[in-house]
Amino acid sequence: MSAVLTLSLASPPALAPLLVRQLADVSALVAVVDTSDEAAPPALYARSTGDLIASGEAPVCKAMARMRILPDVQKQLLGADEAEEASVDQWLSLCCEPPAMNAQPAFANAVEAHLQTRTFVATRAGPSVADAVLAARVYALVAKMKNGDKVGKFASLCRWFGHMQALVPGVLPEVAFPETSFVPPAAPETGAADAAAQQGAKGGAAADKKAKGGDEKSAAAPASSSSSSDTAGGAKKAAKAEKKKEKGGGGDGKPAAAPAKAAASGPPIDVSRVMIKVGTITEVGKHPDADALYVEKIDLGEEGGPRTVVSGLVKHYPVEEMQNRRVLVVCNLKPAKMRGVESQGMVLCGTGEDGKVEFIEPPEGVPNGERVLFPGYTDVDGVPEPESPFMPPKKKMWEAVQPDFATDGACVAKYKDVAFTTSKGPCKSKTVTNAGIK
Repeated sequence: MSAVLTLSLASPPALAPLLVRQLADVSALVAVVDTSDEAAPPALYARSTGDLIASGEAPVCKAMARMRILPDVQKQLLGADEAEEASVDQWLSLCCEPPAMNAQPAFANAVEAHLQTRTFVATRAGPSVADAVLAARVYALVAKMKNGDKVGKFASLCRWFGHMQALVPGVLPEVAFPETSFVPPAAPETGAADAAAQQGAKGGAAADKKAKGGDEKSAAAPASSSSSSDTAGGAKKAAKAEKKKEKGGGGDGKPAAAPAKAAASGPPIDVSRVMIKVGTITEVGKHPDADALYVEKIDLGEEGGPRTVVSGLVKHYPVEEMQNRRVLVVCNLKPAKMRGVESQGMVLCGTGEDGKVEFIEPPEGVPNGERVLFPGYTDVDGVPEPESPFMPPKKKMWEAVQPDFATDGACVAKYKDVAFTTSKGPCKSKTVTNAGIK
């Protein structure tokens, strides 16, 4: 099937379809017509009949990807499995949302974090349509970046963008990147430095044997932190420090202080540790012992059936508006009893400055049980994994993350500057803006 692609070559959204046209190698099948109307969305028409095939940036890109007969190319462009397909759709939705376009610096921060461990945005084998749309979206930002940011703050984003430039030469306007070079560390000096270091180590060992309890651990700390590339001056300082320790002090006549405990290893405490899923309220009733509370049964697509969740929403929603409501639920909070009824999750709502409370709702078509993702923090691979089966209360993870939940001026729910993202788009409130979410 051959087609005609109509778009405004002066419009930024035109870049993505042109990128996909080349990535999919369908240039011979798809003719390009410049409409000169920057307000008109890209559109794809069947050449023989003139019928509209697709309209809009993302639909046109996916339609051209499907024109490739070879299944391997289609899988690369659209996703090799369900997880990759979902990731491609999520990135397309995020890139095509006006909030993502308008908050470019924050969006770039999220993309930078996401690409630090990835070659492509959503797929493993090669660039997908999500890479094409994202490249079109961030081109203007990358083009005006300072060289320091290109090799520093946004090094991963620029590495990926440069790769995309090389894969589709002549489509993306050329962006220059500064040359970088690897400077190996200086080789360790030998001779006097090694001798001094060895002597210092022997002195440290002798002091360790004489030390008691915590002093034994204290003596071990400098040895473990020393580097094989110490210079002669550094080795002499180490040996001198060891001699001072043999005298029982820290060099100023005072007893050596015990070292601080090393920071606990593990993933950072951010939204990646929280499991938020889409669900539907299937049953709801008043709490038997609390007039302000509802007891809900929420279908989260789990094998064990609906969860019981207690919510303080009686003053904000009548029962009939609660029934069959689509909601977001924090699923890995430790279950807690609320006036005798165990609550197995928390329904997320936004609260405006005037006290108005509204559910944070998923877009239509999102299945129960789908996890809400935060590009740059979480993806379809769940990296890092959320706390399971629940966040340890003593670590205060929820308390650390929740204050950064809020709706923006367009009612989009966000963690910091990253949208609550599903396979069908971002989650939103109905009307409350700039509202805290909990």
